Amino acid sequence: QFQERNGLKVNGSFDKETIAQLNIPLKNRIKQILVNMERSRWLPVTLNTDYLAVNIPEFKLHVYHADSLLWSCKVVVGQTVHPTTVFYGEVKYVVFRPYWNVPPGILRNEVLPAMKKNPNYISNHHMEITGYSNGLPIVRQKPGPANALGLVKFVFPNRYNIYLHDTPSKSLFGESSRAFSHGCIRVGEPAKLARFLLK
Repeated sequence: QFQERNGLKVNGSFDKETIAQLNIPLKNRIKQILVNMERSRWLPVTLNTDYLAVNIPEFKLHVYHADSLLWSCKVVVGQTVHPTTVFYGEVKYVVFRPYWNVPPGILRNEVLPAMKKNPNYISNHHMEITGYSNGLPIVRQKPGPANALGLVKFVFPNRYNIYLHDTPSKSLFGESSRAFSHGCIRVGEPAKLARFLLK
């Protein structure tokens, strides 16, 4: 239970990570609780309807009706260098078989260098250039099973350009620490979430 609650691999043994968590001083845990209490003030306090809550450090999505937990599933969140931002938004759209519009940062840091190394990078990754802006190509990945967003995305418009989505990289949900994305939230059970939102 301790390992699960602390986001560790649940193996029942006193490995290095478990011992490190057990040795965190109580005053540090109290500071952690105070920080999380402050974060909770940023979010709506009373919700009497259905809502989703992503617990970023737990790597879990929780689905609620009022104060009752209906179900939970695993998620993949942002890496330390690309953290998932804490904020509140309202789900407005469910998009099936989405295009992935490659964000400028990923385009500059990953796609353009890969295109220089391999002239077939765009076609090999089922992408297309749809235009140019400020001297950079506008790149999007075509819908399909290889699409970085998987087969469905859940859009809640926000200034951080973060959304929930499926993923073709299902093996990442087997990891105990699931911080692998560029900030968006990959959902372990996207079909179940789509059914819930569209019911």
